[in-house]
Amino acid sequence: MTIEKGVMFLPLGVSIVFFLLFSIYYIQMAERYYLATYLDSVDSIFAKEYKKARTPAQKDRLSRQFSPVFTRLTRRIEGLYGYWKRMHVTYHVLARVALAQGRTGDAARYLERALDYHPYYANAYDMLGNVWLIMGARDRGRACKAVAKAIYKDLPFDKADMQACRSPKSE
Repeated sequence: MTIEKGVMFLPLGVSIVFFLLFSIYYIQMAERYYLATYLDSVDSIFAKEYKKARTPAQKDRLSRQFSPVFTRLTRRIEGLYGYWKRMHVTYHVLARVALAQGRTGDAARYLERALDYHPYYANAYDMLGNVWLIMGARDRGRACKAVAKAIYKDLPFDKADMQACRSPKSE
């Protein structure tokens, strides 16, 4: 009699566990979306203020002022689960922030992650091309720019350009 009762409650217990796991995932996903949106708005404010700054000292002060916020939000976002249809945009925003802070290596890593989620995301290829050009990898930068241009115009592109842009080969 007690075994039958235990078997009856097993599906209920499994359902409760799945509900709790789904709830945790959903809450973290919503938090990541909120934080990514907040990071995007902070980045927009930073970009506007940076354009207004006239001297290198003002630009440096702005970078130092925004850096802790960018760093804190980036760390928090990276530690959460996310909705895969939005992840490429989140990593693109993280790359913009890293680039604004002069962390080109991190920006490249974030853009690679964005392209892992959305392999035909033209904005990521375009920005990754800029990052490679800043880092002195001209061939990779040109390859990324060519892929982005083709995707923007909905034209076929050379798969070799896509591989050259994303491959870890050194120049």
